Amino acid sequence: MSGTNHTVSEVNPGSNDIELYLQRIITERANTTTIQPIDIILPINLDRNHWTLLIICYSDDISIVMYPDIYYIDPLSHSIHNDVLEGVRKSGIVDRGYTVIETPKIILQRDGRNCGPWICCCAQQWIATGQFNFLDLQKLNMLEVRGQHVRIFPIDSDD
Repeated sequence: MSGTNHTVSEVNPGSNDIELYLQRIITERANTTTIQPIDIILPINLDRNHWTLLIICYSDDISIVMYPDIYYIDPLSHSIHNDVLEGVRKSGIVDRGYTVIETPKIILQRDGRNCGPWICCCAQQWIATGQFNFLDLQKLNMLEVRGQHVRIFPIDSDD
């Protein structure tokens, strides 16, 4: 999305992290004279064992500025977790209205260990294009993707 600001933060839905983070964004937007489109990208760890992704998209249209679209991506294709929705509601970001857009019932993760890399790929695709192409995402070979990241960020086994 050209001209869109992207904010990335990791939050835990069981805490007040979502609420506090989104309240800060609302305050910052309220104190500005020009409304910029913004995507808030939140990797969320559920119960310390599964990563999902929440993207809150604000328009630059002043008439709908408080009516964000909320995208929820779970690589196992589960519905949005109640704790996530509760954190968003408590933040005040959805006091006037919102739309939750869940991913199509397409399972990206077919193992018990790659939810984090899948979420990174989804976030990377969103930042690059402003949308998700699940057909392209399904074609990814996660072992190859992980191998590319290991080459970029080598792990020193001597530590």
